[in-house]
Amino acid sequence: MICRYHLTKAGYEIIGETHDGETALLEILAMQPDCVLMDLSLPSKSGAEVMQEVQQKYPQIQFIVLSALDEDFLKQAAPQVGYSWYIRKPFEAEDLLQAVKKIDQGLEKLKHG
Repeated sequence: MICRYHLTKAGYEIIGETHDGETALLEILAMQPDCVLMDLSLPSKSGAEVMQEVQQKYPQIQFIVLSALDEDFLKQAAPQVGYSWYIRKPFEAEDLLQAVKKIDQGLEKLKHG
């Protein structure tokens, strides 16, 4: 809800929201958004699994990872997964907005993985 609030206030359109990995995967594949905010700890399918499956079909989709886990955890658990930005929870709204703005302006591309 916090992400939705700050992003809509900044003028971004939110086209979907879910709380489990399997539903997230289906929605992302169906909607093909420009950017996805992804947590790593999701029920039914992890965020890393979702990102990997999406990137196989739509490598242009950008991911911002929001997680309480350390970035090194993702690099070790799923080194082949690409993401544009990693934000550790808890985070400030400005950190999220900065990441989305850079992706929106084409300044950030997949750089990890």
